[in-house]
Amino acid sequence: MQTQDNMSEAEFVLRHAEVQAQSVEQAHETITLTQNDFAAFLDALDAPAPANPALQRAMRRHAEQVPP
Repeated sequence: MQTQDNMSEAEFVLRHAEVQAQSVEQAHETITLTQNDFAAFLDALDAPAPANPALQRAMRRHAEQVPP
């Protein structure tokens, strides 16, 4: 069976599934911040807190497992 655009049902379903998947992906990859939260985020990037012991262990494990 063909749709009006001469695509099969499978193509139609696939096309619409891709559009929906992109919408879901975008919704989960986007973060909306208030101006105050964004300013706090930028401040944290400019002056990060020192690495705590758990982060130091994770960084060591990463260095051991992932080649430079």
